[in-house]
Amino acid sequence: MNGQKHFDKPLILDSPRLVSKTQYYTEWGINILGWIAWMIFIRPLIILVLWYVAYRFFNYQMFQLEGIENPEYFGIGACVLIGIYLTMLGWSRYNAWRFRGKDRRTSRGEATPGCIAEYYKVRPEDISTLQKSKNIDVYFLEDDIIEIDDGKGIRVKALYAPMNQAKHHDKNIKL
Repeated sequence: MNGQKHFDKPLILDSPRLVSKTQYYTEWGINILGWIAWMIFIRPLIILVLWYVAYRFFNYQMFQLEGIENPEYFGIGACVLIGIYLTMLGWSRYNAWRFRGKDRRTSRGEATPGCIAEYYKVRPEDISTLQKSKNIDVYFLEDDIIEIDDGKGIRVKALYAPMNQAKHHDKNIKL
């Protein structure tokens, strides 16, 4: 019967508060050290495998298929590589010259509840209420109509027509 009392203790899995801070941080530390060691030791292994595959490919192409016997292809390959390099270098220099000192990353501006309400054809008060909600559910009712429920009794019908932007900009549509 004494052995049975040993199994009546609460499990850490059921009560995480039973884990001491020392045990918790020790487990995390060992876990992080394990992942660091894994990355340190697995990376050289992956590199060795890739070098081996590259060696086998080079050996097959150059010696078994006698690629070394055709030096004119080296010149063609070198010309192609130099051409690609010069094209990319020229393109990057052109862009650096053309856009020097210009910041092309512009903001679209802040979307106010009024703008959002106008776009989705709802009242601005509904947008403000929905923005304060923690969760919302969206239901697709018809082709271009959605219903948004905040779970507290607020249900809002809105226009959602991503394939027909003209509907969003039409001032005469009311829901």
